[in-house]
Amino acid sequence: MGIITTNTVFIPTITQQEQGRDGEMSRLLSAALVDNQFCELLLSEPDLALANGYNGESFLLSYKEKQFVMSTPFQSLPDLAEGWVKLNHQFNC
Repeated sequence: MGIITTNTVFIPTITQQEQGRDGEMSRLLSAALVDNQFCELLLSEPDLALANGYNGESFLLSYKEKQFVMSTPFQSLPDLAEGWVKLNHQFNC
């Protein structure tokens, strides 16, 4: 008689509320990740990058998100992403 084992895989999920809260920032960061020209614009002229959108699509950022992106100078995309995570962690803890 053989031994039967089962593997349990945990797949983290996010709620609709969580997805809505961070979804637009995720889209913005993703666009900057895949397109160097958009990334450079986002880092150098964030107001223009947000106004122009990416690939014909706009970003529906909250007031807090827009203020964060436009008022904080970032040297790189990882700096922007890290700042966003820190800001959210500060408000969620």
